[in-house]
Amino acid sequence: MKILIAVFVVILAVFGGGCGVPPAHETANLTEKQFVSELVGATVAWVEPSGIPNKNVRIAINADGTLVGRGRFDESISGKWRWSGDYWCRTIFGDTASPINDCQIVRRDGQDYLFIRNFGNGDAIRYRPVI
Repeated sequence: MKILIAVFVVILAVFGGGCGVPPAHETANLTEKQFVSELVGATVAWVEPSGIPNKNVRIAINADGTLVGRGRFDESISGKWRWSGDYWCRTIFGDTASPINDCQIVRRDGQDYLFIRNFGNGDAIRYRPVI
């Protein structure tokens, strides 16, 4: 019986046993205060799947609630952002006929930030602050 208990304790220590502690690579959602402190006034570049930021695809997140930058298809992007509850909400005006609205969860992941579309239920886009 002692061996069985010892094995169980080792399994819990190694695999976490579903105790609710997230793996080390997961991070919590940013609060409005963290977002303002870390990203407002910054320009962020889209991080390609290779892990390299593409500085041609970038968005400046301005303190006055505006956004400006370049999209993945080299189109000009402008827009507005605001914080609402737990979400960063933005309206993008690009080369499309109508504005694109979305509210997103923002998470820090090392030096990058994940912007998870559709109230955290959609695709995640990785950005990294650049100079």
